[in-house]
Amino acid sequence: MVGFLKYQHQYLIKQHQDMLLKGIDRLIILGMLLASCKSVNDFDKKELLYRNTSKTDSTLRLELMHSGTDSIIKWINIKYKDVLYLDSSETNWEVDSFITFNTTRNRATGIILEQFFYSGSLDAIGFLDFEKRDNKWYVFLGATMYLPRNCYNKPNIQCKPIPMDRLRELGRRELLGIYYVKKWPWSSEYVINERWFREKMEISWSEQAKRDWISGKSRKRLIDTTKIPQ
Repeated sequence: MVGFLKYQHQYLIKQHQDMLLKGIDRLIILGMLLASCKSVNDFDKKELLYRNTSKTDSTLRLELMHSGTDSIIKWINIKYKDVLYLDSSETNWEVDSFITFNTTRNRATGIILEQFFYSGSLDAIGFLDFEKRDNKWYVFLGATMYLPRNCYNKPNIQCKPIPMDRLRELGRRELLGIYYVKKWPWSSEYVINERWFREKMEISWSEQAKRDWISGKSRKRLIDTTKIPQ
């Protein structure tokens, strides 16, 4: 009888532990779902903001996109080391038309979609920064974000490059996530991240960048302003 009661007690404890673990799992799943919903809702708000403000800049966006492409080709031709990896038949890249502007429309950031056919594990999203000074636009090569294919591709095609449409979606999400920030930590209103633009340009126009520009090694290039709406 004592053995039976001991067994029953252990069984009840085990049952309680299982219920508790299931409850924790459900809480974790619920938390992940709520976080996912919040992320989606935040992205939707930012995307709507972008669409509402981008209608007036469509011509300028396209011009900067084409000028960014021309700049990369020029950097490749002069053998600028930071872009030589794009000069390959096993690499596919394009500058996207998705470009974000600061409030005064004299600074902008775009994305470069990069597929590597020689790599079995990674593709990338690069960034291009633009600034207008004295009625002249300048373009700078920004940071690069590498994406593991096994995180974004289906299991049966993990060794293949991430499709361009998927790269485009990921790049736009990444850019919008930085581009808009909450006006106040407790606010539901989003504003353009001016600090982000300012800090990037301060780095791009640093004294070292100026010295590199004089010596012909810079990732900075003057865009032909006759093609850009002023």
